[in-house]
Amino acid sequence: MALVFLLFQGGSVDAQTEFTRIKKQADSYLSSGNYQEAGKLYERLLIDNNKVDDVSRNAGITYYHLGALDKSKTLLSAFLSANNKDLSTIYYLAKIAQQQFDFGPAIDGFKNYLRLAKSSDNRYKSVIDDIKRSHTGMSIINMPQPALVENLGQWINSSGDEFGPVWSPNHSHRMYFTSDQLVDTSYLDTIDPKQPRRGNDYNMFGSSIENGMWSSPFPLNMNLNTSLVEQLYGFDDTGFEVYYSSSADRSTPHLWINIPDDTLGFRPSVDYAAVIGMKDPLANDYYFFNDSILLFSSIREGGYGGYDLYVTYRRDSVWSTPENLGATINSNYDERYPFLAHDGRTLIYSANNLKSIGGFDLLRSKYDDKSMSWGEPVNMGIPFNSASNDIQLAINSSGQSAVFASDRPGGYGGYDLYSGYFKSLRGEQGVESNPVAFVLVPEYKLHSSAYQEELRASMTVQMKINPLYYTSDESLLQAKNKVALDDLAALAKRFPGMMISLLVYTSSMEKINATTDMFFGIKRLESIVNYLATKGISPGRIISQSVGGQYPIAKNELGGKTVLSGINLNNRVEIKLRNIDSLPLVVDYVKPVVNDILKVDDNAQFHSRVSGLSYRIQVITLSQMYKGDIFAFDPDILIESQGGTNLYKYLIGIFSSYKEAKQRLEIMNKRGLGEAYIVPYINNIRVTKNEISPALIQKYPDLQNFILF
Repeated sequence: MALVFLLFQGGSVDAQTEFTRIKKQADSYLSSGNYQEAGKLYERLLIDNNKVDDVSRNAGITYYHLGALDKSKTLLSAFLSANNKDLSTIYYLAKIAQQQFDFGPAIDGFKNYLRLAKSSDNRYKSVIDDIKRSHTGMSIINMPQPALVENLGQWINSSGDEFGPVWSPNHSHRMYFTSDQLVDTSYLDTIDPKQPRRGNDYNMFGSSIENGMWSSPFPLNMNLNTSLVEQLYGFDDTGFEVYYSSSADRSTPHLWINIPDDTLGFRPSVDYAAVIGMKDPLANDYYFFNDSILLFSSIREGGYGGYDLYVTYRRDSVWSTPENLGATINSNYDERYPFLAHDGRTLIYSANNLKSIGGFDLLRSKYDDKSMSWGEPVNMGIPFNSASNDIQLAINSSGQSAVFASDRPGGYGGYDLYSGYFKSLRGEQGVESNPVAFVLVPEYKLHSSAYQEELRASMTVQMKINPLYYTSDESLLQAKNKVALDDLAALAKRFPGMMISLLVYTSSMEKINATTDMFFGIKRLESIVNYLATKGISPGRIISQSVGGQYPIAKNELGGKTVLSGINLNNRVEIKLRNIDSLPLVVDYVKPVVNDILKVDDNAQFHSRVSGLSYRIQVITLSQMYKGDIFAFDPDILIESQGGTNLYKYLIGIFSSYKEAKQRLEIMNKRGLGEAYIVPYINNIRVTKNEISPALIQKYPDLQNFILF
């Protein structure tokens, strides 16, 4: 009997050891994101595990990532009953509710998470965004669904990724895409048995509708599919020239073009990035509207934050400097995967901003030729969008159906391709505009006789602009100031190319330090930006600057006594208009009237120093207030922000030459501020390298030093 007991005990120890080993491996797979392998091991563990413990919780999390939401919810709900403050479980149950469009419970779950979590938690900010996205979901859940959406099925989709669908330009029932499924090279055995086989890197495939179904994928071109990562981006109008990338990984695609040769059948690809002059290593998501207009995304400096959408076009064999599509389209989140409809005015793209109901959503915006601006983007709704990532929509030429990629639950693994059948034809695919695309509209209008007649017929507008005075944050939008802002909004609508600059001064009489005072100043300007937005003026057209109390126009004290009239003069916002030189507009900027007894020269000297060309050094960009003493770097400080970005740029100095600014920058670099850089300003307005033309260098020769060095 004792022997039997010992044998039984030994078997239990071995089983427990094996259980522990498998659990450790499963947890490792989960932490590394290998959910497929983790799921297999947790399945084995759950058979022998009757307890509600971290095995069931981790299995539930794994099932969430595999899209098995009901299994995940069952395990996580049981675990939460015994561990009602477990943050991971609370988070994933809320995410499951969000994925299942149960937005009310999702919001409750996310709020519960915030109540229990610390603000330093790495999910804290994203949970706040998920609450806002869930509110977006509640606003569109009951909207009419514009299409029927279905998975293209196992003939097309695999356990890996399928994405980047492109319709064939010369075969109406054929599409191409990118995938990491295996390339069938069996036919090569009869051609060249020594031909190297391709593995499961990303390659380019095609599929056609045959007998009412999509055919099994076939390689686009075995000469183009290599051991590197290939991604397809499009074709020319003939369907023979192929635009694609071939790189070591998906994050740094390098653009190529392949043009078939009638005699050779195949010839080496051309480095198209070099042809275009695409020196941006951060560019991605290329979309060729035609062979002369290219849209793409990038996280290059100078954007609004995250990935932004850009456009470049070719004229006389020269590609233009890429243009950011602006603050209406772009945000401090990611905007990616552009698709421009045949009308050249309807843009569909994916974004994970707060217009999303979760992950990347498909958004649509329409360009207006008259105002030369984009309309407010709208969510394309359910079922195109889920609470996962929905990307890369492409509408066919008839406007009847579309294909897009999504990693929503219920697929075959990774990203799958889905089709969408519109309930009514998309008219934007059946229209050909003049000019063909939005990016050509401004130049077309300037050279069209109709637009010139419109300009000649318009009377010159005379505009008087007074400073906006305030005594408190609330008084900045007092009735008198609102009247002035309403007039400003009307003017901005009439001239959509016009930009607005706001410069706020403070009296510095509050008992706070100068850095905080400056930050309070720029926060005040946000109320003006928001008010103008309600009047239809895009925040991206407004530049806000704060100098705090550095350059007073009047004395705050006289003979040891506070002078309210001086304080009231110093608490003001100056408004300047930009890009108005060619407009039928005359602006009279009214200057404050200051009693000689109270007058000081600081403000006049400041305007003299920033008149014409000057340089500043940008120290840091933050989404919140700088916590240190920025004035320790220099007595001349500026905080600057572009409307809609929620980013604050801290700059120091007013240098009259690039050499002087460079010397100061070298000193700062020695102090460990290696990320600081020089920015040119003209009349206190920031100038980017893309805006520096030969004519501007001729007017301000010192800019040549900035360009060269």
